[in-house]
Amino acid sequence: MQEVGNANMLTKALIDRLINKVYVFPGDRIEIEYATQDFLETKESEKEV
Repeated sequence: MQEVGNANMLTKALIDRLINKVYVFPGDRIEIEYATQDFLETKESEKEV
C-alpha cells in the first residue's frame, strides 16, 4: 500500500503488482482485472457478500 501511495508515475513493476489481466473488446471497450482488494470496502459490505 505504501509503495502505491508514494508512486508518482506508473511503472511496469507497479502495473505488475496492481493488475492481473486487461481484456480488450471490439468497440473500444476495456476491462481491467485488478490484483488488489478493494481497500475502501467497509465491514458492512463484506458481510453482504
